[in-house]
Amino acid sequence: EPLAAAYGCLRNGGLVAFTVEKLEPDADAPAYRIQPHGRYCHQESHVRAALAEVGFSAVSIDGDTLRRESGREVAGHVVLAVK
Repeated sequence: EPLAAAYGCLRNGGLVAFTVEKLEPDADAPAYRIQPHGRYCHQESHVRAALAEVGFSAVSIDGDTLRRESGREVAGHVVLAVK
C-alpha cells in the first residue's frame, strides 16, 4: 500500500527513495519478517518485486548501514526508484 500510494502521488519521472532493514536471502524463509524490536526486514528480491508490481522502474538498491542499535550496526537497503 505505501508503494502504490507513492506511485500515485508522483508524476512520470518522479523519484521515491527509502530505506528498509536487510534480510539475508533464504529459500526456506519468507521474503520479509517482523523483528523482535517491531520493525520489518526485507530480502532485496522482495523489495524489487514490490516496486515492479506497482509500476516503478530503474530501481537502484544499495546496501549500507542504517544505524547502530544496541551496539551493533543494522544492515539495510537504500532504495531509489523512478515512476
